[in-house]
Amino acid sequence: IEQIEAIRDFFDFKKITLVFHFFHSEKLWVWETDKKTLYPIFLKNYFDSKKKEKISFLVISPKGTSFLICSSKGSIFSMRVPDGDLINKSNFHCTPKEGCVTCQITGCDFDETGNFFAIGCSYGFVELWNIQLKPKKRLWIEKKILGLKWDLKSDLIMFSCKDHSLYLVFPENFSAPRVFRGHSGPLNDFRIFGSSTFLATASMDCSVKIWELSKNFCIDTLVNKYPTIALNFDQNETCLVSTHRNTTGVGVWKINDSFWYCNSGKSLEKARKSKKEEETFSIFSNYGREISSQIKSMGFLFKKNSYNKLFLYEKELPNSEN
Repeated sequence: IEQIEAIRDFFDFKKITLVFHFFHSEKLWVWETDKKTLYPIFLKNYFDSKKKEKISFLVISPKGTSFLICSSKGSIFSMRVPDGDLINKSNFHCTPKEGCVTCQITGCDFDETGNFFAIGCSYGFVELWNIQLKPKKRLWIEKKILGLKWDLKSDLIMFSCKDHSLYLVFPENFSAPRVFRGHSGPLNDFRIFGSSTFLATASMDCSVKIWELSKNFCIDTLVNKYPTIALNFDQNETCLVSTHRNTTGVGVWKINDSFWYCNSGKSLEKARKSKKEEETFSIFSNYGREISSQIKSMGFLFKKNSYNKLFLYEKELPNSEN
């Protein structure tokens, strides 16, 4: 399964409909959990067989009444939930004058009302469309878009690019994006949290960075053994859950009032044997942010005996030596 989306009924929260598709598939699958029925939605009649068109992206509207299908050849389909009746169809493409011949949609997401959505492509274009599938605004980054999200609480459009940076734009002006740089690998996931105050980014460089939105400043970095593929928060934003490459383990990170630390889940490292080693698997770093009124630190704490290196860090304590 390449992608799966859940639709929850506003009147009956136990009624959940799952819509998913397989890798390079020409049909969607709909699973109505309350009725225990599973049925396909065939898109072969809408796709161009000569171009070998396949499903690229699936996006559900916030109200759960419709969804968008983006194909590998730039086609966009608007369909009803859950029967899959076609509402509208359009094409997203860059003109030959702009130098893009085989443009692919790499990201798509709805706003809070479901009346608009943003699209990113492999040639570096980000566009704002309405639900009638008409483009309204356009922005060119000149770098390949790897992923795109529309944060509903802050009403910000976020997208990651090939230069390992994250860009933020306001849908009102759709210009002069704010840039967050600091990762050394591609970004896999990113989310805004803390009443739209902070930003969390996960990268293939085995780190999760925490940013302050108002200053574009990295305030914390969580270093893992494996690259982080996806992350999410619980409802109260007291815990961060992360999934990683090359392991089936799930990391659970506890969020304190003033800093972050790893809650040392056993699943992150199968090589951990003793309880003593498990207690040392706390990973935390702080870049200039005041942890408390008395301590400022910068350093890393890894699992015992996992690295043949020394760590250098400073702690400023009142009435004591450094």
